[in-house]
Amino acid sequence: MGDIVSMLYEAKQWYYRKGGPDLVAIAEARGFDKDHVREKIKAIKKAYPLDGVGEFADYRNKVGHHYDVDFVAHLRNFSETRADNFHAVLTNYAKFANTWAALCKDMLAYNPGPKA
Repeated sequence: MGDIVSMLYEAKQWYYRKGGPDLVAIAEARGFDKDHVREKIKAIKKAYPLDGVGEFADYRNKVGHHYDVDFVAHLRNFSETRADNFHAVLTNYAKFANTWAALCKDMLAYNPGPKA
């Protein structure tokens, strides 16, 4: 569980800080409309927000491979949280990643043809 939360946190950081700017740069290099890519990224973030992962931040390094002395208490606290919140975070992440991959596919399939 802690490993899942850690992965979600790291993925969110990558998508928001590194992936988005890199995707725009790739679009520009391929001649794809970079403003369209920016708008699609904004739409993905709005449709499938990853902010919910912050609710589980306390578990990030405490109930995974980075055990701490309060491991049992952290595990108990997590087991008492509402499952639908964690499910929503996981679902949003899966949909976010799927939509992101579709955008990448569209962008990579784009062929502007030869320059005149």
